[in-house]
Amino acid sequence: MNQTLQENELWTKQDLMEVAKRQKNVLLMLPIGILLYIAVNLCLSLPPPVSLIALPVGFIWAILVAFAFYKMAEALRLSNSVVYFVLAWIPFVALIALLNLNSKAIKKLQDNEIKVGFMGVKTADFEKLL
Repeated sequence: MNQTLQENELWTKQDLMEVAKRQKNVLLMLPIGILLYIAVNLCLSLPPPVSLIALPVGFIWAILVAFAFYKMAEALRLSNSVVYFVLAWIPFVALIALLNLNSKAIKKLQDNEIKVGFMGVKTADFEKLL
């Protein structure tokens, strides 16, 4: 399987908009995930009614993150999108997968003359894609 982004592919503005949105979603999930991780660990130290809620919330969040990885890989037209869904479940490997996906998204957007900042494409620059 060739997972590289092919240079001769035709990318419409709608395709680039999808990549930018998916990248922004994944990058915004990072700080939320860190806060949720802290909250879940604090809840686990509380009495059982509260601690029983923490684990399903953490599991649902993990599913959302894995799905976001999958959708971002799909937006980048990678042939192994499902692999990124699986990699999202493995600690530390998920971080490497995120860095890989993010670098591919940045490269694709910059190749199409779209400015990409620290947290993805700025909201004002989305108008350029429309």
